[in-house]
Amino acid sequence: MPPTGQRFSTPPVPRV
Repeated sequence: MPPTGQRFSTPPVPRV
């Protein structure tokens, strides 16, 4: 699971 677009991502980028 890539941390991209997740809540634990840094920086936290909301997946649209």
